[in-house]
Amino acid sequence: MLCPICDADIVIVGQTEADMDYCPECEATVGNHAQVERVLDRYRSRHAKITKKSPKMREGRRRKKQNQRFRQERSNKEAFYEADAY
Repeated sequence: MLCPICDADIVIVGQTEADMDYCPECEATVGNHAQVERVLDRYRSRHAKITKKSPKMREGRRRKKQNQRFRQERSNKEAFYEADAY
């Protein structure tokens, strides 16, 4: 197979389900849509595992719980004062 940029021979890199073609002359990486999608899927799956454990995600969850608690306490106080007013 020839490189679409410089017409040099292309080398296949990787022998997995997502192998890509590489041109040693112009250093271009060539792949069809399915190959690129496989590489992106693999990256996304690895990245998703990392972000589940990230401190920012935990901080966001903690703040969400704090906000929920605050709203609940505020609604309880409002209900108490409304009941006391009558």
